Amino acid sequence: MSVTQRTDSGVHALRAGAQIDLPPFRTKFISPESIQTLLNVWLTKEAKNLRILEVTQVPDIFNVKYSTIEKVYMYRVAIAKPENKVKYIAPISEVYRTLFLSENNFCPEKVQKATELLVGEKDFASFIGRFSKNKRHSICKISSFVFEKSQPFMANNDALSDMFNYYQFTCFGNRFLYKMMRRMVGVLLSTGCDKIRIEDIHHMFNHPAPTSWPCRAFVAPAYGLYLANVFYNPDHLVITNEEMEAKLNLIQIKTAANSQSLVQNNEHNYYGLKMFDKKIENICAQLNTELEAL
Repeated sequence: MSVTQRTDSGVHALRAGAQIDLPPFRTKFISPESIQTLLNVWLTKEAKNLRILEVTQVPDIFNVKYSTIEKVYMYRVAIAKPENKVKYIAPISEVYRTLFLSENNFCPEKVQKATELLVGEKDFASFIGRFSKNKRHSICKISSFVFEKSQPFMANNDALSDMFNYYQFTCFGNRFLYKMMRRMVGVLLSTGCDKIRIEDIHHMFNHPAPTSWPCRAFVAPAYGLYLANVFYNPDHLVITNEEMEAKLNLIQIKTAANSQSLVQNNEHNYYGLKMFDKKIENICAQLNTELEAL
């Protein structure tokens, strides 16, 4: 089984893809709906924090990693309100799901302005934690990067939620490098907190390299990041009639081969049992001869 990469360890996944190749053991076709139902029943029974939203049959050309054309990441941030900056308590429903900050001079307008600098096809070598000699490897296309006000998970049931202003980053991109999303969020928040300047972001793109990372910027922790959705190449999701017929023929061939093997195994087992019975008869006859001699 192969799964969609989440880029960083510890990141949540709201929607992710997985691919599994099932061998044609039987002629009866198991519908995707039946597979989805059975998997969800097992996941619920085993108390797994996972649910299957959709199961579909794909052609051989499909690859859950390399057929991806766009990913959507979301990052949640909560900024303590001015009257709560000295002492605040994070709501239990948001712990390890949202990044909480206490900053006296946080400016959302600066974050919004800095976000626009990250949109487009650019070299993001300054946003990766590992140095790579392959320059093409660090070229990514960010089609959209939105910073907007958000809501707590339990706005009406948790009084502690009123102590914060909630924000959300939503980023669409064709590919993401190691820790790239977390570093982008860290740079944007550092800009909004006056730890770095807009000019520092320009410098990162004008001199793309890990050494261009601003020393006062921070890497946002993984627990605030969510893989929200994954989009695949539509041409890699369509299975043609020719492929379907070929798969059905393969099932019939393997079924016939399995049946022939079963017959041969049964014949072999029958011959083995006959030989075993013959040995038992010889042993019994020998024992009778020895008893008569006594």
